Amino acid sequence: MKGGIIVSKVNSDMNENVPSGLRTLIKGYADYASEVVLERAIPAIDGLKPSQRRILYTMYKNKNTRLTKSANVVGEVMKLHPHGDMSIYDTLVRLTDDGRYMNVPYLTGKGSFSKVYFTEKAAASRYTECMLSPQSKLLFGEMNGIDMIPSYDNKFNEPLCLPVAFPTILANPTQGIAVGMASNIPAYNMIELNNAVIELIETGTISKPLAPDYATGSVYIRDDDELAKIMKKGKGRIKLRGKWHVEGKSIVIDEVPYYTNVDAIGKVMNEDPNVLDVRDESDFNGLRLVIECRSKARMEEVLVVLLRDTQMQMTISSNISVIINNKPRTLGIVELLKEWVKFRKKVLQKKYRLDLTSVQYEIQRYAFLLRLLSNKEAFDNYIENVKKSEVDGRTFLRSFDKTTTDDAIDWVMGLSFKSISNIGQKQKHLNDLYEQEKQIRNNLNNLDRVICEQLRDINAKYGTPRATEIGTDDYVFNKAEKEKPAPTKCYIQIKNKFIYKYQTYVNGAIECMSDDYILVLDSQSRLLRIKVEEVENYRGTPGTYLPVYAGVPDDFEVIDYHLEEDAKTSYFYKDGYVSVVDWGKSMNNRRKMRVLQRATSQFINDAIAYLPETQFVVCYTAQGKFGIVRNEFMEKSATARTKLIGVDTNDYVKIVCGATMEDLLKLLPNFNNYMGKCKKIQKGDTLNIDYFKEMLKRVR
Repeated sequence: MKGGIIVSKVNSDMNENVPSGLRTLIKGYADYASEVVLERAIPAIDGLKPSQRRILYTMYKNKNTRLTKSANVVGEVMKLHPHGDMSIYDTLVRLTDDGRYMNVPYLTGKGSFSKVYFTEKAAASRYTECMLSPQSKLLFGEMNGIDMIPSYDNKFNEPLCLPVAFPTILANPTQGIAVGMASNIPAYNMIELNNAVIELIETGTISKPLAPDYATGSVYIRDDDELAKIMKKGKGRIKLRGKWHVEGKSIVIDEVPYYTNVDAIGKVMNEDPNVLDVRDESDFNGLRLVIECRSKARMEEVLVVLLRDTQMQMTISSNISVIINNKPRTLGIVELLKEWVKFRKKVLQKKYRLDLTSVQYEIQRYAFLLRLLSNKEAFDNYIENVKKSEVDGRTFLRSFDKTTTDDAIDWVMGLSFKSISNIGQKQKHLNDLYEQEKQIRNNLNNLDRVICEQLRDINAKYGTPRATEIGTDDYVFNKAEKEKPAPTKCYIQIKNKFIYKYQTYVNGAIECMSDDYILVLDSQSRLLRIKVEEVENYRGTPGTYLPVYAGVPDDFEVIDYHLEEDAKTSYFYKDGYVSVVDWGKSMNNRRKMRVLQRATSQFINDAIAYLPETQFVVCYTAQGKFGIVRNEFMEKSATARTKLIGVDTNDYVKIVCGATMEDLLKLLPNFNNYMGKCKKIQKGDTLNIDYFKEMLKRVR
C-alpha cells in the first residue's frame, strides 16, 4: 500500500541484510505515514476526521447546548487533540453553520466565522461563540454502541467513531492529503442520500446515481458517465458552474462553486480591459460580486472570460478514500453505503444487546419483588426477619426463592418498607419492562427495518431541499493563451538589500534580459533567486526589498550576486575553507531560496572569483603566514565547504588571490616549501612584496 501504511508489512520486508540505520529510517517513515493517514487526513466511516470527532465529542460530553466561547471549547479539546489550539479552532470554524462549509453543520456559531468562498479568516476564538446544532443529535444517539479508545496520553477516553444515524461520510464535502494518498469526497443532499440507503437495504441496489449537492449552491453539469464511475469506483470528474444575473451593464454573481475563491475571481476580472470595476457587495443576505462592464456590448466577452479564465466554472476530481476497520480504502458510493450499513448495524446491535441486558436485570428484580409482595405470609415473614437483622432478612429471601440472583436480593434489601408498597404500580412497571424486552428483541432481529425507519424520520425532521441545481448545458472554452512580451534588456543592481532595475547602464550593475534570473549569495550561506521581471522599476519606487521578496529574515548581508548562467565562483572563508557555487545549477524553477551549507564562518571581506586558467591560489594570514594550494577544487560543483589550506586556530586568512606558475617564480623562488599550509617566511626566502601587490590588483 502506498505511503508505507501497513507497518507490519514494511517491518517484515526488512531482513538482517538491511543496515540498522536504514531499518530505523524506514520504520520511522512508515509510522509517520500511518499516523498521517489514520489520525489526521482521511475521514473514517462516520464521516469525521479525528480533529472533528474530538471537538464534537468534547462538546457533547460537556453538554454545550448553549453558546459558549470558542476559546473555551478549544481549551477543552486540547485534552484529546495533541496538535495545538490553532488547528483545533480552524477545524471548529469549518463545523459551524454560517460559513457554508457543510451541508449538515454540526455547530451553531455566533460571530465572524467568514465564508468558505472568502480568503479572510474567522475572528479569533476569544471573539466567537459556538454550541452544538440541532442536527448534532444525529451523531450521538447510541453512544453505548461504540468502542472507546485511550487518548494520546492515556489520561482520557475518546470514541473510535461516533454512532452517526445517517451516512455523514457523503453528506458533507471532505478533503485530505496524506502520505501517498489523498481523499476528495463530494457532498450529497441528505434526503437523496438517506433514500438511496433505504433503497439499497430494501432492494440491494441503487437505481439512480446520486448527483453532488453543496451548501454554496451553483449548478452541477450532469454527466451520466462520470456519475456511474463515482457510484462504482469513487473516482470521477464533477463539473460545477456558478450562478449570475444581469443588472444594466453589470454581471452580478449570486452563487459560486464550493471550491471557488471569490477574491481570485475579482483579481482576474479586474485585469480584463472590458471591465470597468469589480465590487464585492456581499452582506448578511448572501454573496453579491458585481462586475461592471464598460458597455453592454462588451458583456458577452466579459462573461466568456469569467467562465473560461476563473473558477466560476470548474472541474474537480472525486476520490472517495475512507478509513474502514482501521485501514484506508478507496471505493465507490454503492460499496461505501454498504459499509456504512454494516457499521450502523454493528452499532445498533451492540446498543440493543446492552439495553437488553439492562432490561433483563430490571425484570429479574421486579419479578422477584412482585413474587414476594403477592405472597402476604412470605412478605410479613420478610418484614419480621428484617427487623431482627439484615442477615436474617437476606437469609429469608434466599430461602423464599432459591432461583433468584444475589443482585435481586441486594436490590430488594436496599428498598425501604414504604417504597415496596403499591403492588399495582410495580406490576405495571414490570409489564412495561416486558414490553421493552420484546421491542428490543424485535429490533435486534430487524436491524434493517430500524435503520430505514430512522432514516425516514431524519428526512422528515432535518431534510432540506437541494442547494445545487442540476443542469445539462455545458460551456466549453479553449483556454486563452496570453501573449508574453518580448524580453528586453535591463540592468540589475543591489544596494543595502534593495534590488533596483534600470533601463540604462549604471556603474556596477549587471546587464541582463527581463526574462532572466539573478542569484544572490548572502552571509547566511543562502542562494536567493530573483526573477528580473518581478523587480520593480527604479524610477518612482524604492526598489524591491530582498528579505520580503525571498521570504527570509533580515539577518544577512549580500556577499555576491550573479546572473543565473553556466559559470562557477569560488568563495573563501577566514578559516581556510572554500565553497564553489555553480550559477547554472542553482535550484529548480519553483524555489526562491536554497541553503548552501550551515553554520559557516565569515567570508573574506573581498571574496574572489577565480578564472579557470588560474593554476594556484596564494593565501596570506593576519599573522603574516604565507601558503599556496593548487586550484583543483574549482572543478567541483558542490557548494559544501571544502578545506583549502591549514590555518592555526588563533589565526585567519586575510588575503587570497590567484596565481600562475610564472607568478610563483617571480613571487617566491622556493614556493614549494609553502604548498598546502600557511607558514612564516623562512630564513633565506625573500617574498617579492611589490609583485604581490601587483597580483592583488587583479582581484575583482
